[in-house]
Amino acid sequence: MVVVTLSDGRSISTPRLESASPADLAEVELTPLGVHWPRLDEDLSIEGMLAGRRPTVPR
Repeated sequence: MVVVTLSDGRSISTPRLESASPADLAEVELTPLGVHWPRLDEDLSIEGMLAGRRPTVPR
């Protein structure tokens, strides 16, 4: 489960990446738009998480 805590105190979460290895999850980049895992080629946007959007292509 990925949990993001926003500056206003709200938390949003997504079950994405549950099958990823700890090593893959450890390499993470925070950007102004969201979170990026380069080893997994995975991006989660804060906007998408807030809107409750689900990915269109399962990994």
